[in-house]
Amino acid sequence: MSYLKHFQLRNKDSTVKTESDADQRLRCLGICPGIMRHSLQHVRPVLSLDGANLWSKWKGTLYIASVQTACNNIYPVSFAIMKDGEDAEGWKWFLELLVQAVPLLKIQHPDNRCRFCYFTFISDRQKGLIQALQQVFPDNHHCFCPVHIARNVEKEVGKQVAKHVYALSATFSRHESDYSMAKINAISVRGNKYLEGICANQWRSTAWVDDPTLPPIFGIMTTNMSESANSMVGDARTGSWLECTNGIVRTMMNICSLWEENYGREGVVEENNLRNNIQLSLNFLEQYITITTIIRFQYYCVQ
Repeated sequence: MSYLKHFQLRNKDSTVKTESDADQRLRCLGICPGIMRHSLQHVRPVLSLDGANLWSKWKGTLYIASVQTACNNIYPVSFAIMKDGEDAEGWKWFLELLVQAVPLLKIQHPDNRCRFCYFTFISDRQKGLIQALQQVFPDNHHCFCPVHIARNVEKEVGKQVAKHVYALSATFSRHESDYSMAKINAISVRGNKYLEGICANQWRSTAWVDDPTLPPIFGIMTTNMSESANSMVGDARTGSWLECTNGIVRTMMNICSLWEENYGREGVVEENNLRNNIQLSLNFLEQYITITTIIRFQYYCVQ
């Protein structure tokens, strides 16, 4: 506990949350460092959520939230360790930590057409997480990873159907989507029914064509962010809760050091260069491609 108090004192704007059992033994702990909280102003507004078991003799479950930058850098922004297994109660506890630490997650989308909040969540369809998100973030969109859907389909009806799932999720073409579903139906009616039972706007790209009120997800279709983040903190999962906490925090701080080293003061210059290059590309397309409508995206800096 003294470690957590010291961490909060030394790291401005950080959020630390703990819960103990009747015997005053630590049952849950969660951390969102201040620097990670502020970094969410500058990432793709999609938060990947995942739970994983700790490998040490002390056991427990690690809950982790990860993001991806415009430069495809992936890093964890918040985590929690809990005594019990991954369930709705644990997810609700962690999501409430995120609400407390990052009010930005609940702001309205800058584009008034979107009917959801600015940040979107993506997960592996864990039932407890679905329930917790509906309670804590009812106004945020929640997407499902097609890789995990394919694994579930394989268990239900076999590989012949599962191999079509990712392509079905990725295509923006209604024709290709209908063709894939027809092939799936020919292989397994039960498989077709299973996939039709999953809300299309949570995993199929054609939903974004049909419904312009869905928030953009900037090419993030899977929970690979979570897989990468878990890999970053893999060594920390073999120790005690204190060692795990310290290892994850150290990973976060090392990431921040790399930001400073790689970008530093050149960040503003790089940003301006990027915007200029995008504008030149758009001008080129407008000049030579007359049958394509270009949607101009305003540059948002969310405060």
